[in-house]
Amino acid sequence: MDDLLYVPGQGFLYQVDPRAKLLFALSVFLYLALESAPQAMLLALLGLHVLALSCKDTRVRVPVLWKAVAPLVVMFLVLGSLRWRAEDALLAVGPVTITPQSLWRAVGLSARIAGLTLALSLALWTTDPGDAVAGLVRLGVPFELGFAAVMALQQVIVFRRLFYQILEAQQSRGLVLPRRNPIRVARAYVPVLVPLLIHALRSVDNLSLALQSRGFGTGSKRTCRRQLRVQGRDWLFLILTWAAIAGLSQV
Repeated sequence: MDDLLYVPGQGFLYQVDPRAKLLFALSVFLYLALESAPQAMLLALLGLHVLALSCKDTRVRVPVLWKAVAPLVVMFLVLGSLRWRAEDALLAVGPVTITPQSLWRAVGLSARIAGLTLALSLALWTTDPGDAVAGLVRLGVPFELGFAAVMALQQVIVFRRLFYQILEAQQSRGLVLPRRNPIRVARAYVPVLVPLLIHALRSVDNLSLALQSRGFGTGSKRTCRRQLRVQGRDWLFLILTWAAIAGLSQV
């Protein structure tokens, strides 16, 4: 199970309109990007975890997501806390120091990165690609652009998974990846990148034939089997989100 692909499930987030989830993700993105208080970002991250853990199908994916983003979060935590010859150092290794203020700011930065990732993941986990395209179209985005954006995101995730599958297959056949020499590392990945490129070209060709056979881009008016409608729970979800953001802004 890939950590960013949509999987059908049940829960409140699965029933929310995709446009409401898009506004939710954008609101959280803007807040975390503009907020500077570490305690507020930690509370926002806690709230996102409460939302993710409230649904069974998203709850099991949170540890998988943390496993993927943990190296990035740790890197921001370590590098963000380093200062050069700072006073009142909590820890010092030669001229490199860590102060309580820098450590607290690094914690906030790490919480910001984790929160942005979790907010986007919640929208991707619980939104069917077809509903995502329909939601973008209802917002005024041309169908071709909405379809291309959703398909590009899905294909990046699929190719990422395929890359690791090919890598494991080649390693089972004796492929050894050197770790020190960058040139040898690049050459070692050639047996992995060539099959991946061939598969990508075949996928593009098959996808183009499938779209042409369905009249994609002909300019005719499209019809939808299921019409999206914003309901009361969608407005409630957005109002609660904005109220939480307004409350955190006062922290």
